[in-house]
Formats: sequence, C-alpha cells, structure tokens
Amino acid sequence: AMGSQQTTTIPLRNLPSILELPSIPYSDRRPLRVLFSGSTFSVQHNRDGARHVLSEIAPELERRVPNEFTLHVTGKKLPEEILKTLPPNVVYEGYVKDYSTFLGTMDIAITSHLGTVGMHGKLFEPVCRGIPTVTAPYALAGFPFVGGEHVLFGTSTKEVVDHLLELRDRVLREKIGSAGRKLATELFSRKRILNQLEEILRP
Repeated sequence: AMGSQQTTTIPLRNLPSILELPSIPYSDRRPLRVLFSGSTFSVQHNRDGARHVLSEIAPELERRVPNEFTLHVTGKKLPEEILKTLPPNVVYEGYVKDYSTFLGTMDIAITSHLGTVGMHGKLFEPVCRGIPTVTAPYALAGFPFVGGEHVLFGTSTKEVVDHLLELRDRVLREKIGSAGRKLATELFSRKRILNQLEEILRP
C-alpha cells in the first residue's frame, strides 16, 4: 500500500501446494530429462529463450554427449518456424494439463533467458519439487538462493551446457535439488506465508 512502512514479497500462490508434493526421485537413467518451460510462447522473452535452447543448447549437448539428454519443452503457442527445426534430442510437450505430475518425471530444469525482471514461476516450481535447476542470477527476484548450493548459475550456452554435463552425476543432482527444495520450503511453505501475512496485518 502507498506509504506502507513494511513490505514483503509473497511468492506465487501455487508454490506452497507444490512443496506439499514429494520430491522427485534421483536415478541413473539415461537419457536424463531436462525441462524448459515457457508457459506461453506468445511472450517475446519466452520465444527468445526457446530459440536459444533449441538452436544452441540442445545441439551442443548432443554434439558433446550424444544420447545423454532429452530436452522437454512445455508451453503453448511455440511458433511453427521453431517447431519445424526441432533438434532430434528435443520433445515439444506443448500445454501440459497435469503439470505437477509432469514435473515429477523430470531430472533437471533450465530457465534460459526468461527475461530480466520479476519472479519467474517456471524457475521456482521445479526447485520446489527438488529438481536441480540451472538458471541466471537475475531470475531469483532477490531470494537468497546461492549458486553452486541451491541452484546452478549459467548465462551463456557454455555455462549452461557445462552445468548439465556436471549434473549427469546423480549425487550432485540430489545434493543441489535437495538443498534448493529445503530453502524453498523455508521461504515458500504455507506456514511461512501465513506467518508473513500475520506480520503484515498485525496492528
């Protein structure tokens, strides 16, 4: 409110319910399933992110480690010109109705080039499920996630691909994914949000 002496950041409303779902399992299966979600590609920065993932990250992964990864792209309205040029290691899932169940089938998430302002739900949703996530520092909206501990930071194609190669190690995936989920629980749990609201409303 204008003139307020106390402010706080309330996370996306679906995060508490996501945290109440189980963490993903960590396995040694191949190929590893990597999530890139843009919600809707009618938004310019989501289209830019998709182009970057599909024209740079996916081909570089396949060049360096064939058959080790498949990238699963979710979101509505991926342009036809992009669909026509999908690399062989990419699956376009489109709109996923049961997104929570779908998240439980992923091993890793990337949020490449999803804009530079605001809180990105498509970053925090996989983190809340314990999915190790490669993202950019600016996508964290001021929350205290530490690169190399709760998430991995990558802004260039090389950095993202290098981190994905590191995450072939199941132990590292579980370490990063579990730490990210633990911090997300501290920040976004239903109890934490209710406590924040009580603090705001307290006279």
